[in-house]
Amino acid sequence: MINRLTADLVRSWQPCPRYPRARIDAIYGVDGLTPLQVCDLSDVSAEDKLWTLLREEVLPAATLRLLAYTWAEGRYAQGFATAEELTAARDAARDAAWAAARTAAADAARAAGRNAAWRAARGGARETAATTAWQAAEAAAWEAQLADVREILAEAEHD
Repeated sequence: MINRLTADLVRSWQPCPRYPRARIDAIYGVDGLTPLQVCDLSDVSAEDKLWTLLREEVLPAATLRLLAYTWAEGRYAQGFATAEELTAARDAARDAAWAAARTAAADAARAAGRNAAWRAARGGARETAATTAWQAAEAAAWEAQLADVREILAEAEHD
């Protein structure tokens, strides 16, 4: 497990164009950041923090699989995932490599986004309100997932 995330390491993961070299250097500095410090960055979205943290280099593979299943189970309980999706997540939690855990949050957001977009399109005049509500719900979901990761990292730091 990596104790410090450096600018060079993050660049090696090929971040999106919103994070050019200069921005990554400014965020991570010369000495890098601990995973908990990444959780607390104020100028990086929760989604982007998760992109950085949901990796085997940062969290054990078993933890990543458990998070993927837990998040899929929550989506199922709220009616945002089908039994088939839950079964697939359970299988991923049991058998998949860390890549399944890393993409679970993005898959959930895409599926929910498609559902929200469909409902908004059918709603016509409610489109703007639905989009705003979806964006707020999506941001809250990313923040909740980040809180789960932060809790795991904090517990690991105290062990």
